[in-house]
Amino acid sequence: MLKFRWFQDPGHAWLRVPLDFLQSTAFRPSSYSYVSENERYVYLEEDADAPAFLGYLKQNAIPYVVTGETYSKRPSRIRLLKPYRPVYQESCSSTPLVSC
Repeated sequence: MLKFRWFQDPGHAWLRVPLDFLQSTAFRPSSYSYVSENERYVYLEEDADAPAFLGYLKQNAIPYVVTGETYSKRPSRIRLLKPYRPVYQESCSSTPLVSC
């Protein structure tokens, strides 16, 4: 079963999803979501991408659980990460994390 975790600061929240799993699906988040520095995770923003992703999982009968939440009283470091790039050109990169 897939496990995800919420990360929250005073103004926003993100659902952490392994990048390799996300890329194995047909779901593509917007550029309002962020990619971890080591490119292992995507942090899906709470207002559109995270609920749409969880809906995608339900629609496709993919079991998951949200294991908990990490709360920061200060602005999260997630805000400093690079935005997810849903569109890319194969000639520039094999990963959608790099914009051309």
